Amino acid sequence: MKALFKKHIEHRVTQAKKLLEEEHLDCLFIESGFPEYYYLDDQPTFFKANPHFNFFCPDPGQGHLLKITKDSEKPILFYYIPDDFWHEVSSLKGEFWEDFFNIKIFNDTEKAWKEAEEPNKQCAVVSPNSEMARKHFCQPASSTLLSKLHWIRSQKSDYEIECIRLANKKAAKGHLRARDCFLDGASEWTLFMEYLLASDQREGEIPYNSIVALGKNSAILHYQFPKKDGSGSTFLIDAGARVHGYCSDITRTYVQNSVDTEYKEILARVESNQKALCAMVSPGVDYVAIHRASYQMVAQILIDFNLFSGSLEEALAAKVPFHFYPHGIGHPLGIQVHDVGAKQNDSSGTTINQPTDFPYLRTLRTIQAQDVLTIEPGFYFIPLLLEQLKKNESISKKVNWAMIEKFSQYGGIRIEDNVVALKSGSDNLTRPFLP
Repeated sequence: MKALFKKHIEHRVTQAKKLLEEEHLDCLFIESGFPEYYYLDDQPTFFKANPHFNFFCPDPGQGHLLKITKDSEKPILFYYIPDDFWHEVSSLKGEFWEDFFNIKIFNDTEKAWKEAEEPNKQCAVVSPNSEMARKHFCQPASSTLLSKLHWIRSQKSDYEIECIRLANKKAAKGHLRARDCFLDGASEWTLFMEYLLASDQREGEIPYNSIVALGKNSAILHYQFPKKDGSGSTFLIDAGARVHGYCSDITRTYVQNSVDTEYKEILARVESNQKALCAMVSPGVDYVAIHRASYQMVAQILIDFNLFSGSLEEALAAKVPFHFYPHGIGHPLGIQVHDVGAKQNDSSGTTINQPTDFPYLRTLRTIQAQDVLTIEPGFYFIPLLLEQLKKNESISKKVNWAMIEKFSQYGGIRIEDNVVALKSGSDNLTRPFLP
């Protein structure tokens, strides 16, 4: 990992120095940040460091300050170790990345800023709260500078890809444990706890709120309250892990043997389609085109399984697939689960127009080499959307409502992998650990 990080940090610092030249700046400061506090409470929220800080430095702690100048060979890391007997404080532990920074230890952020400040130079800061930086002759980063930082984050280094690969390996252990517990009849709450144990994570360490849903709950796209009682015949789990700040985002759907044979066949079709969509990930491919392909696949499932008796053209024209698949095919993945730059057309931050037929997509740009993306087609029986479909009388009469009612008890299906676009095609980072 050290050799990979060496190449990563050298390249990223070179890119940062180029941005300083372009923006007529002398130095860039990046704060890791501090946790927020709940309203009228002295309890902090779960802390996640500023993602731009983690882009350069893997340390997950709070209060650190990173300084990159046009002249320095190494970034200067003002490392925050407070005098605190209430909490365990961060400390340097000889990690693989430490040799690549000029590290200065401080117990007070004001003192760190005092030493770091450059009163006679042009400096910008990337920070959740720039109040301290303003006191020390530093202005918040412009929207142009932020757009450029977002753009360089979109193409992952080999180090970043390896982190995401390891995050997939870590999450896969939890998925496999949860699958086995589901087949044994566990509740949603138990499934979630077993996932955390097997993936070796606390709830505050997971990269996003896990979706652990049985039966009809799997049709709630962002289901958030796992129940402590009951079991189910179908199970959707959307859960990831984090390694050195980088995320995995994986979804699987499982069924008990008692589930209707046709529903199992739909699950198998979604799985087959998902693998074909993953194979489409390649530099130069329009990400929206992958979504269009996934949308047509849903329309074909509706026809092939006698859920809709009209033609493919009718289904697409009336947007019937939307009622069974209301989200996009995926998003960029990195330090953030929904990583930055998804709708940028270039480094300056020019945005791509949202397609009128798919106004809800998170990701619009053409895929570039070293992009890491999720591919997550779904097929759901969502009561609210089905009720809307019923109101279209000319289309509703072609819908097999009896079969939909039978399948609605199962909720929904989603399969999600993390895929990197390589010059030679695609590399699925999930399947080696979770076939």
